[in-house]
Amino acid sequence: MNMTARLIAAAGAGEVLVSNGFYQALPASDRAAFAPMDLVDRRNVGLIRCWRRAPHP
Repeated sequence: MNMTARLIAAAGAGEVLVSNGFYQALPASDRAAFAPMDLVDRRNVGLIRCWRRAPHP
């Protein structure tokens, strides 16, 4: 399983999670829409730093 599948498994209904690498590649103006999450521990991958997109108002 790849990291994307691990993030999908960690996301709740309607949540959007992105990897730290994806988050770091975003322009600073787009990063404001994301909040850090606790590290996600995924089997055979280890701890993943990920970010949750804030819901639209």
